[in-house]
Amino acid sequence: MKKTILKEVDFCDECGTETWYVNTCLRCSKDYCYDCGKERVLTYHPSALHGGSGDGHYCRPCDIALCESKDDPLHQAYLAVRALKDEQQRRYAEWDKRRKAAELRVEMLLAKKRPSS
Repeated sequence: MKKTILKEVDFCDECGTETWYVNTCLRCSKDYCYDCGKERVLTYHPSALHGGSGDGHYCRPCDIALCESKDDPLHQAYLAVRALKDEQQRRYAEWDKRRKAAELRVEMLLAKKRPSS
């Protein structure tokens, strides 16, 4: 049996290929496939601690323009979340260094206290 169906298909605005996954720039509305998106799209997450829905996608030219103009409140909010996430990662890295140094000190002192066999 044959059927005629109407099928909506997404195409990448950059490479022109049919795609099942689309990153759409929130500023210029260009659609990017997964491969083109890896190189040409910046993804901003809505939370500093976990992922989920609400990601914002901006192509690099639009992202640069918005960073310079600062006229898009949503883009500014995404930048604020990214800054907090970066701060949290720096603080964790510093804490982790101090943790390792303290644990190493305990190990060294315990090794001195243990009797030799």
